[in-house]
Amino acid sequence: MRRRLWLCGILVLALAAMGPLAACGDDDEKGAAQVELPDAAESGLDADVDLPDADEAPDEPDADEAPDAETPPPTPKAWQAMTTGTDRNLVKLWGTSPSDLWAVGFSGTILHDDGTGWAAVSAPTSSALMAVFGSSASDVWAAGNLSTLVHFDGAAWASVDHPQTNALSGLWGTASDDVWAIGAAGNILRYDGTSWSALPSGTTEWLRDIWGASASDVWIVGAKGTLLRWDGAALASVVSGTDRTLYDVWGSSADSVWAVGQDGIILHFDGTDWSAQTSGTTVSLHAVWGRAADDVYAVGGSTEGDAIILHFDGAAWSVQESPVTSALWDVFGVGGEVWIAGYDGTILRQEP
Repeated sequence: MRRRLWLCGILVLALAAMGPLAACGDDDEKGAAQVELPDAAESGLDADVDLPDADEAPDEPDADEAPDAETPPPTPKAWQAMTTGTDRNLVKLWGTSPSDLWAVGFSGTILHDDGTGWAAVSAPTSSALMAVFGSSASDVWAAGNLSTLVHFDGAAWASVDHPQTNALSGLWGTASDDVWAIGAAGNILRYDGTSWSALPSGTTEWLRDIWGASASDVWIVGAKGTLLRWDGAALASVVSGTDRTLYDVWGSSADSVWAVGQDGIILHFDGTDWSAQTSGTTVSLHAVWGRAADDVYAVGGSTEGDAIILHFDGAAWSVQESPVTSALWDVFGVGGEVWIAGYDGTILRQEP
């Protein structure tokens, strides 16, 4: 509108100035008068005035240029409580596949799941079993209180003699002829495929668990922050940075190893040093296991219950909901599935 008024004003001024000439002239001889519009500076108007052109209207935002909405992380599948047929405390799990799983616990309890459900198996002991490990479906070991050590050959469980008299609480190995057993008073046993023999540990603390990246890179954890490392030739004590009991150790590789324990402590080894991690809990953690370096679980609880399940996604630990309150004592997985064992006959399962 302002532009139209401005043009009309200029035209009137120009015609007024040409009035006499136009009146005296002969259109047929002179031709139609041509009016030139003066520049803005010549018209006396502000030259800085910029009138918007309809063609220069701002473009609509391009949908493709809008920032992408952050994709939420996948929601973890819920943990499901399994029917076990017992109310005895279950402490450890191990298996070769989802159709060949073992759980052991108090009062000599041994359960097996063949893929159709958990069932009790006859055991040659009534002592509490604190560890289970094997090299195959027909080569499985279990150990526990009162120096108990039993073996499954694919058909039945039988007691095995060994040179120690103290409780055994951890089992691990690389093959049927290379198995370790650890326990109270710093005791360590090794099996060579024929017999068990004692190995000096250099400590009298209770050793709680053992895991290795290879036969020449093995970690052992225990009471008062005890941390030992086997390099294939000798055991050496390593500074853990804590005086809390470490209950379990597991790694996804030689340079990513986790240890968990009393009062919610979590330690991580990056291939060079051990460092404390933020767990977000003061509840004791009894076990750690993972599918990968960025998919790790830790579980725990107390005598009052306080069941806790933590998950590490590669960046931080977070709590997952537990369907039970009883203390949880182990976590283990195979074939993409994960199981948790605990007090009062608890076994939880999470699908892939």
